[in-house]
Amino acid sequence: MNNDYYIHYFADSASPQEKATKRRATMKKYISIIVLILLGLPSFAQQQDGRGIITMTLDSCEAMALRNQAKIRQARLQVDAAKATKDAAYTKYFPTLSAQAGCFHSLSPIIDLHSSESGATIDVEASYRGIVINEDALRQLIEEEFGNYIENLELDVNLQALTYGAFANLVALQPVFAGGRIINGNKLARLGIDVAEIQQMMTEDEVRLTVAENYYRVTSLYEKAATLEMAIRLLDTLERDAMSGTAAGVISKNDLLKVRLKKNEYKSLMTQLENGFEMSLRALMQYIGMGYSDTATFTFSMPEMALFSSDSNSFNPSHRKEYQLLQKAVDAEMLKKKMLVGEALPQLSVGATYGANNMFSEGFKHNGLVFATLTVPLTQAWETYHKHQKQNIELQMAQIRLEDGSQQMALQQRQAYNEATEAATLVELKKQAVSDAEENLAEVRNYYQAGMLGTSDFLEAQTLLQQAQNDLYDQEINLRLKVARFKQLTR
Repeated sequence: MNNDYYIHYFADSASPQEKATKRRATMKKYISIIVLILLGLPSFAQQQDGRGIITMTLDSCEAMALRNQAKIRQARLQVDAAKATKDAAYTKYFPTLSAQAGCFHSLSPIIDLHSSESGATIDVEASYRGIVINEDALRQLIEEEFGNYIENLELDVNLQALTYGAFANLVALQPVFAGGRIINGNKLARLGIDVAEIQQMMTEDEVRLTVAENYYRVTSLYEKAATLEMAIRLLDTLERDAMSGTAAGVISKNDLLKVRLKKNEYKSLMTQLENGFEMSLRALMQYIGMGYSDTATFTFSMPEMALFSSDSNSFNPSHRKEYQLLQKAVDAEMLKKKMLVGEALPQLSVGATYGANNMFSEGFKHNGLVFATLTVPLTQAWETYHKHQKQNIELQMAQIRLEDGSQQMALQQRQAYNEATEAATLVELKKQAVSDAEENLAEVRNYYQAGMLGTSDFLEAQTLLQQAQNDLYDQEINLRLKVARFKQLTR
């Protein structure tokens, strides 16, 4: 099969006979290579000219799928979400600032003291013009003023406060040491971004491989249709010769009937190929996010065969994105272990607060203070110990998954290489089979024209060639997919 061929297909609602007629005209008209014109877009090589021909390559289909596929968009959102989580974790390094305000009104004063109450003791201090008057002086002053009435004097003091009030304050708190949980939490968030980016690249590889499968399925179906079209044209010629031979009495009607039956069989197969081609084309268009047109002609090109090598570096599992994910999982478990240790360590914070209230005066009074807090976990040590043991188990399990996964990935790489090598060998065998079938058909044609072989022999030789060509198309597509899979597993 030539790698520089292009395929044309009319995707309209015409009947199978009309489609076949259009296909013949299109193949004659567009047999030359159509030059791809990039419309200034770096990753999109799709063009629609005035005749309604949409030219697509495998690269352009991949570019559209990477831009439009729902899986890709979700993977990108996962990266954005991981970055937002990292930004949120980074704020833990900075002080927290909180504001608080409130007011209250109680049914009775919160502070209510009477000197007459049993057990109540109130110390009274008096002053006069800045001179402090002690208890004895106060008692003497009362005796001098009231004289003989002192015996009937009752001194009662009543203190009531906090019946209503309002307050507001600001509190700033800066963590100084949190057992390493802030640092390790930020490292864990950074790890989440790495994981999301690796998963995005894996999704892109998966989309590329799916696009290639759909693209090659379309090209394979058309190649089979093109081969069948040539076989039908050959049967048209053979039918005319058989009709002439039957009229001349040199060929039996039975041979003519065999030719017509084979021709009808091929036409039926052509209808199946057309339907399969259209459905495959629709599936490709849907996957890459491109609208399907019922009036356009789609043109596809087969890319060059990808190469692959078997050097020792190609089979290094550490190159795999899956391996990197497993390694990130081990790193995450180690960070979680450090964060658990931090829960058992003391925590030191410093802060400041400033506020105002009117709870003890008519107007608002302002005040501020600075403070430091030290928290030492005491009763959590036993719980933290068991959590630490559990986290050690989780870490060991992650390491086992990494080791086992590494071995399985190495086997996958070797198997992918073997399958690609086997597919390349089969392609060469299929090419030889096609060459042999072509020589056989040419020889049978000569014998048939010389009257030494019958129609059945000619039809059988032609069928063998068609089958060999179809097998070659399928095997070349299989080789391309195997090579693409091998490169995906080794890069």
